Amino acid sequence: MLVSESPAPGKTTLRKGPTRNRVLVVDDDPDALASSRDILETAGFRVTTARDGRSALHELRGPLPDVIVLDIRMPGRTGIEIADELARGTETARIPIVLLTALRDFATDPGLSILSSIRAILYKPCGPGTLVRGIKYALAHPL
Repeated sequence: MLVSESPAPGKTTLRKGPTRNRVLVVDDDPDALASSRDILETAGFRVTTARDGRSALHELRGPLPDVIVLDIRMPGRTGIEIADELARGTETARIPIVLLTALRDFATDPGLSILSSIRAILYKPCGPGTLVRGIKYALAHPL
């Protein structure tokens, strides 16, 4: 699924109750990370953040998230490298991934098709409604 930016009026919220709503957001930009956390917490998600691939993998030692949001371009390990490692992990292979990118031609990358855990690609800048819809889509389409 490709989700492009479109304005969405009003606030999107999740239903209360036994829903899956733990999200790990990984982005090296502290402002983008804080913004994503605020948007998702306002929408009712429980959010954990990481500023790089190593920190993201460390966060996965605790309770596993229901979905992971990965920035593609990060120093050190890219979001694609992290997604690839997660796809090969016994416990992490079934976690849906939402990729964030500023690369407009990214969706045509032939290597993308091997990453079956990717459920959405969101293009930066990504508005609040688009981010929430992308995560809801990922949760609604399990692996």
